[in-house]
Amino acid sequence: QGGVRGRIFSASLDRTARVFEIFSKQPLFTIACDTYLTAIVVDCEERRMFLGGGDGCISVFRLGSGATTAEASGSVVMEGHAQPVTSLLCAKQGTLLLSASEDGGIRAW
Repeated sequence: QGGVRGRIFSASLDRTARVFEIFSKQPLFTIACDTYLTAIVVDCEERRMFLGGGDGCISVFRLGSGATTAEASGSVVMEGHAQPVTSLLCAKQGTLLLSASEDGGIRAW
């Protein structure tokens, strides 16, 4: 399966998020972040990628057409957790993002 476009998304403690094409197993792109990453989710149409960070923030990237780039210039940072983000869930056709954190908080965005 692998989603609409057959991609795998990963987030890492090495401060990078990577996107791979599932069938060829080839990397499509890598995003370097300022903090270590603890959670990742994409919306159901794979147009936006949400990265939860060790700093309690969530970064949002628009995925470029053809799934070969993420528009870093179009990224948005959402602040609201005092400790690392532990979980992300994109619901309601991508119109609702839920996040949880080590601080015990759950937020709806």
